[in-house]
Amino acid sequence: LGPYDEVAPAIEKLHQFVRAAGYEIAGYHEEEYLSRPDARAPKTMIRYQVKKV
Repeated sequence: LGPYDEVAPAIEKLHQFVRAAGYEIAGYHEEEYLSRPDARAPKTMIRYQVKKV
């Protein structure tokens, strides 16, 4: 979870974590916006489907 402007770095960290855990990305990511864009601390959830390598 985090603000909109940190989505790209968060996606890269997720990719690194997934590889290190012995999985690979199995499709596109989904972004769920949990707050309004004008919120003081906007939150975005990023999800991936993964599969074991």
